[in-house]
This record gives sequence, C-alpha cells and structure tokens, in this order.
Amino acid sequence: MSWVAQPTTGSYFTVFHNAINNDTSFRMFKLQGAFLRPVGVTEAAAVPQMMKTIGTLDIEPYKINDSMAHPVERMYGLGTDTIRFIETTCIMSREFGDMTGKSICEMGSNYGGLALCMLTRWPNITSYSLVDYPIIQDFAFHYLTKHGVNTNNISLGEPDEPFDYFIAEYSLTEQRPMEAMIDMWKSYEPLIKTGGIIRCNIPERDREMLFINTVRESFEVSVIEEAIIRRPNKVLILKR
Repeated sequence: MSWVAQPTTGSYFTVFHNAINNDTSFRMFKLQGAFLRPVGVTEAAAVPQMMKTIGTLDIEPYKINDSMAHPVERMYGLGTDTIRFIETTCIMSREFGDMTGKSICEMGSNYGGLALCMLTRWPNITSYSLVDYPIIQDFAFHYLTKHGVNTNNISLGEPDEPFDYFIAEYSLTEQRPMEAMIDMWKSYEPLIKTGGIIRCNIPERDREMLFINTVRESFEVSVIEEAIIRRPNKVLILKR
C-alpha cells in the first residue's frame, strides 16, 4: 500500500492544501482544473441509470454534499458525483443491508464525498477509515468536520484491524502496473470480514479478468455491468 507514502507535490495536492486553509478555496475546490483533471466528473449521461438504482430514496438529505463546495454540474439539485455516491449507498443497502454498527474502509476516499453520503444515510456506522494520500485524508477529515459529521469514529489511513466492508470507488483498479494493483488488493483482502464493492475501471479485458479472478480467490463476486456511457466500468459485489 505504498501509494499513501508517495510524494504529494503538484497542483492536484495544492488544491487540497489551499482548501484546508482558505474558505474561498474550499468553496471552489471542486471546480478547479487541477482537481478535475486527475479525478474527472460523473457524466450527466450516466445519471438516468443511477437514478434507477436510487429509486424512491429521498435524495434531499444528500444535498449537504454540495452545500458548501460548488459542484461542476447539477441534476436533480445535486452534483452528478453526489448522485453517484448516493447510488453507492443504495448498492450497499441492497446487497448488505443496514450499515448501522458496521465498520467500513474506503480506499481512495478522495475529498470525503462518499463518506459524507454514507454517514448521512447511516450516522451510526461504528468506524469509517479514509484511505488516500495524507494531504487528501487530512482534507477529507476537514471536509466532514465542516459538514457537522461526528468524527470520533473517523480514522485516517489503512486500518490495522479487520473491518466489515470494503469500498473502492475507482482508485484500486486504476493502479498501475497491474502487479501493483494485485499487491494492493491482497494487502486489504485479509482484513475484510464480510464483503464490499469495487468499481472496476480496467479497459483491457485480459487484465480486467485477471483482477476479477484474483478477487474470486477469496470472495464470491457478482459483476454488475454498467451502461455503455460508463464503460469499461463494472461494479463488483464481494461476499465472503
């Protein structure tokens, strides 16, 4: 899991440093090119599929994720990334039920948007580990604090103890070379008690299957194909 110890220099990391220390920079960080270029933004064309997954869930509480920092694009009164985060909470709910009292590790937690949505839906998650580059972890903690989250159960960095559920939105399957991706997965796998979800973003079919089959060595894996606008993305549902 050496990526967490890599140097954090460059304009992408400067965005987070500035946003921690300046309220104006905080409000605008989601609009910064230096932030958007590495992470992108959820395309509006993908939203209809997400809304089908979200169904009748009341989306109003999740507007908190766009209440202080302006998103690039809004639909249904939400940033499109926030809609994807809500979709993830719905997949977790559908596949695993209530997260109350559960422990979660999110690898590639970025600014904390998914964590905020998860904790909005389940405020009594027992523990939530944010794993990313150190400055980004620090920002995510700052982000959650500014949004009124009780951060007593928030931890920064890779957990040492087993946890219930693992979430990797994109960063795990974007690791290169392939060997690093596999090694990183194998470092988390022994700690996952129950299951989780991985958004699989590997364009090469042979590498995609190598990764999925590696995960299948320890988990039952269901593969959810996403709409063509989201390809090569797939959602992997992991269950012990």
